[in-house]
Order: sequence, then structure tokens, then C-alpha cells
Amino acid sequence: MSKYGAIIAEARKPENEQKAQKNQTNGKPANQKARKPESKNIQKAKTVSAGVKEADVNLSIKVALRRRRHWMGQAKLKGETLTEAITDALSKRYGEPKD
Repeated sequence: MSKYGAIIAEARKPENEQKAQKNQTNGKPANQKARKPESKNIQKAKTVSAGVKEADVNLSIKVALRRRRHWMGQAKLKGETLTEAITDALSKRYGEPKD
């Protein structure tokens, strides 16, 4: 070995020991605790006037980036979300479903 080979080998010992310990515990370090997975992004169902719950779904539209930035800024200034604004606008224009 070279002059520094022994020093490098000695320095790598803890690293090799950690890898061996990690492999013995199914790929997890000994000090790592298992955790329960977080629930996925599940939106709460909204209650309709008839008492039936409806799940939210995505509605996607294409707009110019400049317009989107402007609308996002205005909504944030007013403390609203674009979802609320779009829902209100569509409800005013087309009304609510009867069933």
C-alpha cells in the first residue's frame, strides 16, 4: 500500500461498518424508526342539499401565463382561491344542477 493507503482504509472502516449494519436491518439504519404512511391527498366530500356526498374532481383549463399570474395575485390579495372564484363564476353563469 501507498503511504496514505492505510490512513484511507482506516478512515473507511466506520463507513463499511455502517453499510454492513444497514444491510443487516433490511436496508434501514438501526437508529431509524418506521413510520406510518401519510394518507394520500384525499379531499373531503362535499354535502349536497339532498344529503348525498359528492367527491371533488379536477377541472382543467388552458389560459395565458400572464393572465394566470394576474388572477393568482388578485386572489391572494383578497384571501381567496381560484377554485372558489371559478366555481362562483360557473355557478352564476350556468346555475347549479337540479339532481
